[in-house]
Amino acid sequence: MDILRLIRRGIKYSAGGISTFGLDLLLVYILTHYTPIPVSGALILGFLCGISINYLISYFWVFRGTTQTLARGYVYFLSIGICAGIAISYSTLFITQHTSLSILESRVCVASVIGIGNFLSNALINFKMT
Repeated sequence: MDILRLIRRGIKYSAGGISTFGLDLLLVYILTHYTPIPVSGALILGFLCGISINYLISYFWVFRGTTQTLARGYVYFLSIGICAGIAISYSTLFITQHTSLSILESRVCVASVIGIGNFLSNALINFKMT
């Protein structure tokens, strides 16, 4: 395993993830302020839009050269993302309830740990690259 290559991919993966998370938040804001869509629907649409664009960035830029098919890789990526979302929710609540950290401070702590796990899962299991 080439650790420098993995780090470079991790940096690209983070850049894609941060930008698509921003898009997710923007979409949620627009949907909740300018449409009759309920908050739960806006959150789901924001997540699906963000993770789908994140996948395309990952497939064509971060993990360029993978032998994983576009469709199968998307199913794995979405599955990993859903599992990460569940882990983020419960971990953030747990930390907030058992420490003096705020919800946002807890979320930042959790994001860094789960984000690394999410990247490694995609790098090693989904795209099978280092």
